[in-house]
Amino acid sequence: MHMETLAWYLPVVTPDGATLRMHWGTTAVSVQVSVDMPRVVTLPDDERPRYVGTYASKITPMNGGAPYDVDFVIRDDDGTLKIKSLKRNIFGAELAMVPVVDGRFHVAYTEVGTFKGRYFTEPGMIFAFQVADGHAQTLEMYGYDQTVVGRGSLVK
Repeated sequence: MHMETLAWYLPVVTPDGATLRMHWGTTAVSVQVSVDMPRVVTLPDDERPRYVGTYASKITPMNGGAPYDVDFVIRDDDGTLKIKSLKRNIFGAELAMVPVVDGRFHVAYTEVGTFKGRYFTEPGMIFAFQVADGHAQTLEMYGYDQTVVGRGSLVK
């Protein structure tokens, strides 16, 4: 097909790259661009224990529903922190916790499947912990718009 002006577009985009197509006149040239998938980040051995435990929490749904109680259980699974919810299963499965910065974690669905060995990380579900005396004492759970949707405290 004839293209009157130079066009650049990405007809194929995948998590590990894209096809860049340059098209002018009747000539089209495609270039495959690849990126290395980042590895799942974990905490050092001496930092993981400070988050392990059970946190009694109250969730306030963004859709205006009634608040409800959830216990979050965090454990160290051979170097990766894992989190599951009790009383009410809000995740569907145990999730991996991916550290972002200073006591903040995204969660990653390990059962959904992986792409090239990488988990799908949920960008709109952030857990932020406040550490005192060497252990996380409280947590806040943030939704997609950075609104606090849940709060909890360490119970054991």
